[in-house]
Amino acid sequence: TEGLTDSSLQTYRRMLGMIFNKFGKHIKDINTDDIRLLMASMRVEKKSTAYQNFIRRILCSFFKWITQEGYIDKNPMLRIPSVREQKKMKKPFTEEELEQLRLNAGSLRNECIIEFLYSTGCRVSEMLSLNRDDVNLVENEVMVLGKGKKYRMVYLSPRCSALLKKYLSERKDNGEALFVADYSNWKNRNMDYRTGHRLDKCSVGEILRAIGKKCNIPNVHPHRFRRTTATLALKRGMKITDVQRMLGHSDIKTTTIYAISNDEEVKREHEKYLI
Repeated sequence: TEGLTDSSLQTYRRMLGMIFNKFGKHIKDINTDDIRLLMASMRVEKKSTAYQNFIRRILCSFFKWITQEGYIDKNPMLRIPSVREQKKMKKPFTEEELEQLRLNAGSLRNECIIEFLYSTGCRVSEMLSLNRDDVNLVENEVMVLGKGKKYRMVYLSPRCSALLKKYLSERKDNGEALFVADYSNWKNRNMDYRTGHRLDKCSVGEILRAIGKKCNIPNVHPHRFRRTTATLALKRGMKITDVQRMLGHSDIKTTTIYAISNDEEVKREHEKYLI
């Protein structure tokens, strides 16, 4: 009723089901010590601090809601603090790695996916929800629906636009989705690949990991292209407020993560000024 996306609802359903199976008791009987034991067990299992806080946020939202609705009298999450996270610099692709991924894409569609993610800085979910009609290949513009159900305009590079034109002209299906699954090499398939079945998030992840493995580039996933887009744009002089609008960040603090200089850049600046 609050307008969450299907993806968010599925995530809440899946994670809450998994969590409450571990508790093995009715929600009215869960207390703060049960939550502490769960948090401690994740630490013992060496779950990342980011994952621990992710679980904590889900539980905070859930128990706050059932308290407000009157299902329980006391919120067991009130005395559970957030976990201190290690701030690791997540590396974008280098320009050489980006070119290697392009050269080893394996198909026109895959090359389009790589170029689209890099050119627009879109989240993978935003890209996969697009239809052919959403893309203006004359003006090289795309209207995407982002987080919070907010629309924003993103832009295609000449390279991306040319690849998309070629990809769409060679498509043999009538599907409305911008990117579709390809079942043409499947044996004994039950689905006709010409129907234009929309590509899904898991498939894109598998495609990119396979390309990365072929190039011997570790940790290839959709969000890393978004990080690369932001980092290179800032490095080449794009205003941080424009990068914020391009990425669809509601808070500029999120965008500033990408503005942190890496060690190599600091070294170059050190050599320039301290001689």
